[in-house]
Amino acid sequence: MYKYHTCLNSSMLQNDKFRPLLTTSLNGLNRTVLFFSTEKTVSVVFSRKRGVFPNPELFIGRSLIKAVKEFKFLGLIFDQSLRFHRHLKDLKIRSTKVLNILKVLANTRWGADQTSLLRLYRALIRSKLDYGSVVYSSACKSLLKILDPVHHQGLRLCLGASP
Repeated sequence: MYKYHTCLNSSMLQNDKFRPLLTTSLNGLNRTVLFFSTEKTVSVVFSRKRGVFPNPELFIGRSLIKAVKEFKFLGLIFDQSLRFHRHLKDLKIRSTKVLNILKVLANTRWGADQTSLLRLYRALIRSKLDYGSVVYSSACKSLLKILDPVHHQGLRLCLGASP
């Protein structure tokens, strides 16, 4: 029912004394306060350094928590290096699909007026681009530019400028 996330730094995971303590804590929470689903629970080591930190062996009861390279949380795809490349590509694909709807509605013969198109753009496209932007704004500028064509094309369609 609830998602529970814990953030651990690399020094904690390298410490051999800490891993059993974490496993004991997870098991204690699992019995008393929270229930952790072993199928849904994953671990990710966030680091921009390559191959320095091995994946920790964490257990809930006798079940090993699987280590993954990326996971989706509240609609954002987090990867190990926090570069958000897959999330930005996925966001562009989803926004482009909605942009096609806006193209149909922006037809010059029978289409909607500029005010309605701008409202639809803000509601359907810009809301997707803005959601989580505080989190993925740490991505490099070249990756963030993936979203610029979607934004620009949406505004051109709304304002009646030639695509």
